[in-house]
Amino acid sequence: PALARKELNWVLVPASFGLSTPKVYAVADKLRERAGIVAAEPGEVDPAVLQAMNSGDVHALARVVSNDLQPAAIEQAPELADILDLGLAEGALAGLVSGSGPTVAFLSAGRRDAEELAQRLSDVAGVVALPVHGPVHGARIMA
Repeated sequence: PALARKELNWVLVPASFGLSTPKVYAVADKLRERAGIVAAEPGEVDPAVLQAMNSGDVHALARVVSNDLQPAAIEQAPELADILDLGLAEGALAGLVSGSGPTVAFLSAGRRDAEELAQRLSDVAGVVALPVHGPVHGARIMA
């Protein structure tokens, strides 16, 4: 389990369109092949990511968070790169495509930063931008 010891604040920007997960994976395979990259069998989570989450250091997390599918998602939807660039220019610590996309996630320094970033993205780009935080407790049965 990758548990964060400190609240992490994100801004999620869901796209108004979808992407085919199988197609994103196929494009990722083609991009790797073109670049001569042999995809390694997935192993453990990068220890630097776990350490940053465990310590609650959002700046360290911003330096090590990544998504191998991001180039393929951007190849399928180049406008994702524009949103990523805008979020970083507007103060996000890090930005990445979530999973195979098309949602984009921005890491913020704190709750207020996330709220302000979401507002700026909405104002400047006219997108839906949702400030969220975690970790959150899962569902509980109340007796």
